Amino acid sequence: MLIVFFLMGLSPATDSLFNYLDRIDYFESQYEEIVFDSLTESEFVFRGRIFLARPCFFRMNVTYPEIQTLICDGDFLLLDIPSDDNKLLVPLDDPQANIPRPEKFIFGSRDEFIETGISRTDSILKISLSPSQSNSYFKKVEITVLRDMMTLLSLKIWTEEYGVRYMTFIPGTQNFSVLNDSLFKI
Repeated sequence: MLIVFFLMGLSPATDSLFNYLDRIDYFESQYEEIVFDSLTESEFVFRGRIFLARPCFFRMNVTYPEIQTLICDGDFLLLDIPSDDNKLLVPLDDPQANIPRPEKFIFGSRDEFIETGISRTDSILKISLSPSQSNSYFKKVEITVLRDMMTLLSLKIWTEEYGVRYMTFIPGTQNFSVLNDSLFKI
């Protein structure tokens, strides 16, 4: 059994996490995100609601510190900041779209990751993963879940360009029901 574990490259806990994530087609939650910009050594806090749908759609309605909307429709990434009357639309194949997008970690394939660490308490499981191939999205990601129900609690992403992003999903606000396609229209 131990030999099979090393050949597969994922522990039973990580394999369980990916089995859980594989069953999620839709995800919605309130969130708080703390971004530490390593270039300016500044910390920024954002709050809002996130919507994810397979295979690669997401929407972030940011409500704090200012209203912003970030939408990925599978082909384009849109950033809309109404207070600046500013909209940025970027094709996903453009290097500007190479940001650490949340759907890449929640809906990513287990083949895209190498397990680098696991920590457990009685109720919490933290799994650290690195990309199996070099990429511009992230250097490392840590996914935290409640052990008993495999409920997604947080996502922490380390990147070269954008520093560290720590997104906490607010307990009791998560929904896995089908989301309206209009949420992901640009």
